[in-house]
Amino acid sequence: MAEAAKTASDTGHAALINDCVEHYAPRFLEGYEVLYVDDSDGDRISDEERAKMQAAGAELTLADPMPDVLLWHPETDWLWVIEAVTSDGEVDAHKVKGMQASVSTQSSTSLATC
Repeated sequence: MAEAAKTASDTGHAALINDCVEHYAPRFLEGYEVLYVDDSDGDRISDEERAKMQAAGAELTLADPMPDVLLWHPETDWLWVIEAVTSDGEVDAHKVKGMQASVSTQSSTSLATC
């Protein structure tokens, strides 16, 4: 039933997120590692993603604004957030501020958004 609901509500968003991870990140974000991908319903953060984020010194909770993709560059300790927008308009300032606030609690991590 959950799979049927996902198929019925799929607007191409998951495909765009996948393209960001498979094509955009390797081409334009060399050296970045994927920590987290939110491309479906269900558990928002897997144990594997939580472990990757912990190793990078980053943390996301369900109270934080959830990015579509969170990447980390180990040499620079920068986080990169990708928001895959399939509708008109931009990512709103409220979401950007929320992400910046959640990252600012991380000791040395900087945030770049795309």
